[in-house]
Amino acid sequence: MSEATLAAQTYGDVLASVASSSPVPGGGSVSALNGATAAALVEMVAAASARKKSLAERAEDLESLAESARNYRQALLVLADRDAAAYGAVSAAYKLAKVTPDEQAARNAAIQLALQHACDVPLETAKAGMAVLHLAMAVAEMGNPAAITDVAVGAMTAAAGIEGAILNVRINLFEITDPDYRAACIEELQEVQADLDDEAAAMRTLIGGIAPMAVTGDV
Repeated sequence: MSEATLAAQTYGDVLASVASSSPVPGGGSVSALNGATAAALVEMVAAASARKKSLAERAEDLESLAESARNYRQALLVLADRDAAAYGAVSAAYKLAKVTPDEQAARNAAIQLALQHACDVPLETAKAGMAVLHLAMAVAEMGNPAAITDVAVGAMTAAAGIEGAILNVRINLFEITDPDYRAACIEELQEVQADLDDEAAAMRTLIGGIAPMAVTGDV
């Protein structure tokens, strides 16, 4: 991966970094980038809707939604880099010396600590992605109906990022031995998944009410 943060790279350079032979940025970072992309779409629709005269009475609320989306866009870009760093820490821990019993104990402790961090980051990504999905729902309800497609794509992109982040947590959790940490993490994952399922269904219903052909396929 380039030494430059993902946020500092052009979109083309980010894709080239993902496509490179380096293991990072990988799926965890891409999940966060999905969330950031979704937030950008939500931000755009909220800001554009706030400028419409016909929505003047909602302008303040829409501007607030746009600001929240902007904050999550920036936070998710940071999470994309943090995920790559977390992978690096896990990789480094596995490379520690393991000849003596003391070295083995230190290595195992380092691996467990790094794996927990590698779960914490995508879990944070999933939660941030859920916040973006909630914002998308609010913008879909309040914003310009003509921009429902953009909001819908933002919602679907956020959902993909959340699912990817959840998958990364589960994969890393498999090797963690601390039962309390595992239980707490699984509980949080279940809450995020339930929230995602509910919000995705609500978004689909809302889109169907605004643009039925987008859901039914009838044209």
